[in-house]
Amino acid sequence: MRNRDHRFERTALALAGLLAWMGAVQATADERFRLPHVIPADVFVVQSTVYNPEQDFIRDNWNEVWREFEKSGIATDLLNLAKGAMDDQGRAEFERVCDRFGTLCTAVDWDSLGGGEFAFAERMNAAQVFGDNVAVGPPDIVLLFRQTSGDPAANFTALSGMLEALVDEINGMAGADLQIETSARGEMQLTVFDALKSVSQAPDLVFSIGQYKDVVMFSLGVGLRDEVADMLNGANAGKSIADSPRYKRAFQQLPPPEDTLVYFDMPNLQHQLEDIFAAIMDRVGGGTRADEVLNASSGPAVDTLIGESIQAYEDQDYAEALRLTREAYAVDSENSIVLYNLACFSALTGEEEAALGWLEKSVAAGFRSPGKIATDPDLKELRDEPRFKAALAAARGEEVEGSVQHTVGVIARRVFDTMSVIESGATIMYTEGRATHTHSATVLASDAKDKAIYPVMAGHEQIKDWARYLPVETTDFAVSAGFSLPALYTFIQDSFTEAGDGGKEAWQMWEGFQREHDFSMQRDILDWLDTASISTSFELDGQDAWAVLLKVRNEKVAREKLTMALEFVSEELADLASEVPPLAMLAMQVEPTMSDLDGFLDVRMAMLPEPMVCGVRDGWMMMASSEDAMLTVLATAAGDHANVTQNPFIAERALLPTRPVEAITFADHRGDAEEVGQAIGGIGAMAGMVTSMIPEPEAREMVAPVFNMISRLGPVIAKINFFEATGTVTEFDGKVYLVRSVTHYAPKAQ
Repeated sequence: MRNRDHRFERTALALAGLLAWMGAVQATADERFRLPHVIPADVFVVQSTVYNPEQDFIRDNWNEVWREFEKSGIATDLLNLAKGAMDDQGRAEFERVCDRFGTLCTAVDWDSLGGGEFAFAERMNAAQVFGDNVAVGPPDIVLLFRQTSGDPAANFTALSGMLEALVDEINGMAGADLQIETSARGEMQLTVFDALKSVSQAPDLVFSIGQYKDVVMFSLGVGLRDEVADMLNGANAGKSIADSPRYKRAFQQLPPPEDTLVYFDMPNLQHQLEDIFAAIMDRVGGGTRADEVLNASSGPAVDTLIGESIQAYEDQDYAEALRLTREAYAVDSENSIVLYNLACFSALTGEEEAALGWLEKSVAAGFRSPGKIATDPDLKELRDEPRFKAALAAARGEEVEGSVQHTVGVIARRVFDTMSVIESGATIMYTEGRATHTHSATVLASDAKDKAIYPVMAGHEQIKDWARYLPVETTDFAVSAGFSLPALYTFIQDSFTEAGDGGKEAWQMWEGFQREHDFSMQRDILDWLDTASISTSFELDGQDAWAVLLKVRNEKVAREKLTMALEFVSEELADLASEVPPLAMLAMQVEPTMSDLDGFLDVRMAMLPEPMVCGVRDGWMMMASSEDAMLTVLATAAGDHANVTQNPFIAERALLPTRPVEAITFADHRGDAEEVGQAIGGIGAMAGMVTSMIPEPEAREMVAPVFNMISRLGPVIAKINFFEATGTVTEFDGKVYLVRSVTHYAPKAQ
């Protein structure tokens, strides 16, 4: 639990003590979260969770839900329902398999396996080329369990037994001869199942279970598995994701983790997707030359310099990467990879003319990789240059302007450029009392403002007075600044027009559609509608009430559009009711309000106890559940009614900002589980009516038990009554999105 009561004298000695304490907290966090230090630096996502006894009350709550589920008998009924559809032999076989795996499961000490530290990591696999075919297999995934108690070797043996039994059952059912292999990588013991080993031209599909000292590993794929094993064995020190500069920058924005940390690396994911895209395009995207690299072997001296330059590149020290590559060029001036890297690093350091020259030389020397050149983000600033296009055409061996592959390549670059606006994302979690806290940071790339997508993200006003329209009686609310709709439309238009003749033609068709239907995106939507929104639920005189507000740019046009929309819906519902008389209850009447809401409209429907109210005021299009609800919201905005910050329940539990925000939400969950449980339980009352409408006796016999089981879920759902409230707030300073969220749990007595 965090210590909220650090008091230091305002002296240099106290400041030194504070810095030492902060360093100790970080060291403690690193010591508890060890597994990210054995995950390679090129994964695109990693999560690590450690057991925290402060969260035992949450586990106790979920255990009560599970006990209620067991008491309901639904699991037994599901098994009986499944077995009822089998013949005697099938039931016997089903029970045999259940008994076999039930026994194997009990051999695993699940508490010790999951009672220490858990980590997950994922990396996209490179496409595998088989002649003219390209196979894209599943990503490489590892799951690591660092046990702090129990016997990891015994768990490894028990889990390996489960995998062996699974393969044995598959062989028995399919008449196959799949094999389990055992091996070792350093001190890590491995049990391996290669599911597609006997299938030619198939991607790798390898499942492994491993054990190294106190770590048990599950993995899909081979490459990431082996690199993790090597790092556990002590190889590749300093090359983990936790040592990555981007990883460190992301977590610098956040408090130290206690329960969980999550890290996402966009450049890693982007590079992996680009490689897959390039391989596909080269083989099936139009029959152009496949990627190949000639004249790339120079000996260990150049290879060492290339490796050091790539490390500098990964650390985003592009000047150092360029210096090292120039040293490699001095050793071998004909190495096509060295020449290509000179092009990339020169482009990244702003030497565009030099970069174009190196690119031309690299292609001439043997870097015949059109897929790589076309999609490499390092060269994105050169792509509009005639010399770049000529070098790309030379690498392809043909002119490609106007081709399908060219159009697809342009679109892909647009997508990858959009992805590259984000550098990384980090999340930490901690528990304090009966609340769990989450802090997330999404760090934008250093050149984010130069990206075409950036105005969509940042081209709007943040919410300054978020509580203005939220009455003190509020129970739930969501306030969002949204995004820039005009910037999004411009981004979409540019994406089409930059995609060559095909994209321009598609956009011209869209513009023609607008003219044909007397519709203008600019006039009818962009000129008057914004994307900021407010929604609130509250209570008035013991009744539920709500209001929804949408920001508008032009109040006059907004009123016209609202009136037109209501008239259109009213006419459509009237026509529908004339064709289907029972739907007359949907008939809608729109008329001016009779209250103090000048300019607002009442929307009356037979199914509503009182009319909804719609109107435009103060730059917002507004809709509320009743006139009283609307008057309450407007009185709150005018300062004549207390706002939500005066609500003691919310003030104690929500995250209330003191500066402009991108978004803020709060939800009161008290009573939610009981209401949902009652609703589900009520399904049982409908079972007889619904099943009686089914003509087929066999179908009735199958449906009736299902309804019965669903109705018995009511008490189970009602047990999920331990969530009290949740709140979030999102802030953005132009470089980093910071999101804080909190979940409060009800005291045990409730």
